[in-house]
Amino acid sequence: MRVTDAALKRGYTLEQIEHAVIHHIDEFHDQDDHSLAILVGPTQSGDLLEVGVVFAPDGITIETVVHVMPARPTFLRRLKKR
Repeated sequence: MRVTDAALKRGYTLEQIEHAVIHHIDEFHDQDDHSLAILVGPTQSGDLLEVGVVFAPDGITIETVVHVMPARPTFLRRLKKR
């Protein structure tokens, strides 16, 4: 899994990002492009991150992480509705 420089700009480590991806609790796919998704998952300390990913053509393998930041209320509210 490749992580872009843009995904690292908020100071999260590769370990924190990987943990959030592996242990994500929900994913939200782009309606127009199902290869793009936001995963919401915890760091080792339990902070929830939103991680923007690009899936490989198989739709399962994550090719690239393009975005990482603390999970915004928009995604946290959507978690509660599921």
